[in-house]
Amino acid sequence: MNQINVLGIDLNNYSLKESLVLTEKYLQEGPLRTILYVDAKMLMLAGQDETYKECLSKCDLTIINDEGILQALPKVNDSKIEDIKESKYTRIMLKKLVYGHKRIGLLADNIDNLNTLADNLLNYRDDLNIVSKVSMDTLEDSTERMLNQVNDVIPDVIISQMEPTRQASLMEESRNMMNCKLWIGLPEKMVLLKEKEPLRTKIWSKLFHRFFRKEVRRYETQKKEE
Repeated sequence: MNQINVLGIDLNNYSLKESLVLTEKYLQEGPLRTILYVDAKMLMLAGQDETYKECLSKCDLTIINDEGILQALPKVNDSKIEDIKESKYTRIMLKKLVYGHKRIGLLADNIDNLNTLADNLLNYRDDLNIVSKVSMDTLEDSTERMLNQVNDVIPDVIISQMEPTRQASLMEESRNMMNCKLWIGLPEKMVLLKEKEPLRTKIWSKLFHRFFRKEVRRYETQKKEE
């Protein structure tokens, strides 16, 4: 089954191998393709925002990056949950970018978040070839100026980490004007090295996942009653 539906939102449910094969294909072909990591918070948000939900559906590939999503489903796939916990897709994908000598551009809402994204990636793999860093706040949030900066450098891949609705809409709005092969959007608070994740964040995540599971069960019950 290559798709699952959570809270009325269709998500890709490819195996690790299938997701990596698609990623490799996107890197070799044009035009720009979009990959969006998805967590439970983003799904809750999409359930309340139709525009955001539509932007999610238009991404070429969604990567479930939150074991809480799979744990909320009636049938739990333990091997996929383990893949998420061990960040297998991210680890192999970044390895491919390094070995393929891919030029990487970074994009974030502001300078602080941009520096955090760069540190996050380089702490995970210090051999990534980051050729540009673009902060939207220094460009007065202008999509046109952002595109000019990115296209001047012509990276192979854009990796962004932004407020969820803004990131998804920007990916959709800019995809036909961005001069690169692949745009990867990360969740706003994603930390690549799990051991560096603050304890407070881990506790909050467990509480939120409990609430998320209840919401999924409530949604499924309502759907059966309709």
